[in-house]
Amino acid sequence: MAMPASYAPETPRVTLQTCAGCLVALVQIDLYSTTLDRFRDDVLAAVAAEGRIHGLLIDLSGVAILDAYAYNRLCDVLTMARVMGVAGVLTGIRPGVAWTLVDLEVDVRRHPTRASLDDGMDFLAALRQPQVGADEAPEEERELRAQDDTDAAVAKALNPTTGPRG
Repeated sequence: MAMPASYAPETPRVTLQTCAGCLVALVQIDLYSTTLDRFRDDVLAAVAAEGRIHGLLIDLSGVAILDAYAYNRLCDVLTMARVMGVAGVLTGIRPGVAWTLVDLEVDVRRHPTRASLDDGMDFLAALRQPQVGADEAPEEERELRAQDDTDAAVAKALNPTTGPRG
C-alpha cells in the first residue's frame, strides 16, 4: 500500500515526540478516518527514519470519545510498529472510553495498556532491561511473551498448512 503524497492542510495531526528512545503520540484531537490515516503514516515514517526508536506510546488521555473503528485503527498502528521491531502500549484510556469499548465487545487485549503516560514509559523501559530467566521476568515482559504466544497460536489456527496433515 502506497502512502499518500500529501493530505489536505486542514487534516489535523497527532502530536509526536521522541523521549528516551520512545515515540510518544499525544492524541488530543478527534479521530476521523483521514486523521487516523495521517497518524499511521506519520508514525511509520518516524519509526523508519529514527533507527533508535524502541517503543511507541499512544496516550489517549485527551480523548473523550473513542469508537471501535478508531480503537482498532490505533491498534493496527501498534501492530505495524511491532512488525517493524518497536514495542507499543496504549495509555490514559478514560473510564467512559473503557466502558464503551467493553460494551461494544471490542478485543481490548490486542496490546498492553497502562493507566498513565508515566506508567507506559516505565513499561517500555522495562522491556529494554537485560533478559532474565522466564520465572524472574518482570510482569510486563511476561505479558508480552504471553501476547506473542497468543499471536503464534492464532497464526497457526488461521494457517492450516502449518498444522499436521491427516
